Amino acid sequence: MGRIGMYRPVEVVILSIERAPRTHCRCCGQPFSDANVYSEAGWIETQISGLCESCFDTLADLVAKEDDDERAESGHE
Repeated sequence: MGRIGMYRPVEVVILSIERAPRTHCRCCGQPFSDANVYSEAGWIETQISGLCESCFDTLADLVAKEDDDERAESGHE
């Protein structure tokens, strides 16, 4: 009998794109610094989303609140 559901190791491919690094937040316009980016993950996120950690966290909180409000309205808390 053959095996069902065989898993292969996850392969991570990192593509190198020649592009200037992002230096300012796309939301607030402030340069990225220790004042608005607090963690290693935050510094990585600046290059992915273009947002400082302060703006990213604010956006995430707004989305979570909106989700909570929708659940409360539908009675699925």
